[in-house]
Amino acid sequence: MKRETKCEKAHLTSVVSKYTKEIEGIIEKGCNIDLDDIAVELKNIHPYLSTILSKWTPEIIYALYIKEKMSFNNFKRIFNISSRVLSDKLKNLEENGIIERLVTNDNPPRVYYKLTEFGKELALSLVPVLIVIKNKSDSYED
Repeated sequence: MKRETKCEKAHLTSVVSKYTKEIEGIIEKGCNIDLDDIAVELKNIHPYLSTILSKWTPEIIYALYIKEKMSFNNFKRIFNISSRVLSDKLKNLEENGIIERLVTNDNPPRVYYKLTEFGKELALSLVPVLIVIKNKSDSYED
């Protein structure tokens, strides 16, 4: 796994702080939001939520954030996932603008996947969740 530098940790801290402030703003504003507005908002974000929270997707996003680009076989080796399931997940992520598929001009051509800018932002938004999960799993080890 890639080792974090002080610069990356500072960036991560600023991103977590940014999302914390946004969440606080949403909660503050939420007291005055009516239920119909919540229903409309959830309807708009549902396709992304169902994609992001489906099995293997957070892992794929996280792996691409750490590794930057990966091949189909890299994913298979790391996750021990069937080719069909992985192919479906990657297509869905690509259709939702979270990852992009890169084909090289090599002979034979090689295919890699990487996060789009939107995908990178999503990966960073998963960091607070990962921190909570890691802290929880660390508390079980004590």
